[in-house]
Amino acid sequence: MKKVLIIDFGGQTVQLIAKIIRKKHVYCEVFSWRADYEKIAEYNPDAIILSGGNDSTYRENSPAMDERVFDLGVPVLGICYGMHYLARINGGVVNQGTVGEFGRTELNVRNSELFKGIPKKFNCWMSHFDSVQKLPEGFTVAATSKDCAVAAYECKKRKIYAVQFHPEVVNCDNGEKILENFLKIAQIKGDWYLGNFIDITVNEIREKVGKGKVLSLFRAEWIPPWRLRSSTKPWAVSSCVYTLTTVLCEKTKLSK
Repeated sequence: MKKVLIIDFGGQTVQLIAKIIRKKHVYCEVFSWRADYEKIAEYNPDAIILSGGNDSTYRENSPAMDERVFDLGVPVLGICYGMHYLARINGGVVNQGTVGEFGRTELNVRNSELFKGIPKKFNCWMSHFDSVQKLPEGFTVAATSKDCAVAAYECKKRKIYAVQFHPEVVNCDNGEKILENFLKIAQIKGDWYLGNFIDITVNEIREKVGKGKVLSLFRAEWIPPWRLRSSTKPWAVSSCVYTLTTVLCEKTKLSK
């Protein structure tokens, strides 16, 4: 089973990214930017997405992860703060711009795998004042806007892609398609479903616990019929299920 790792830099919409990835039947987890390299390497992701955040990459003590993660050699997508972070650690320049962009903004895209099958112009959702002033060597501009010369960039050789806008929000046209294209770049097919997720999780528990015992805790809640929605999807609960089983495995190993 191929997996996506989402690094949370403190953005408000990180769970929306995870929701869309799971909606595409791809398994993913969200780790804090503070996560140890060893934890990330053990997770062994097939692609990494860096979320947005509220800080500026050029400020002292701004969020910064262990850069050894990028030696894993998997495709990476940076969003907003994640875009700035990728640019800076690779030798680019990020500074406060003279004009910020907030809300729906017309985007002009160039030929890029990230925008394959998408109109050359569409409205995206911007929320930034900082911007990439100079690209790292080997990187090229993939999209622009009226007030942002680098609204998206890429480095095909290293499979690094980044966007200034937020494709995960409903206000962004073609946002899901962009994330879907990134999954295709990473050669990740949507073959994860709640059914096989349960089987995989059960096997993981057995491997961790062995012949020991696990105490399972469940919460029962009555939901009135009028609160139920036919659109309820399994990916909406999968994260909670995984969190519960992981905690049980790590915290409640019992010897005979």
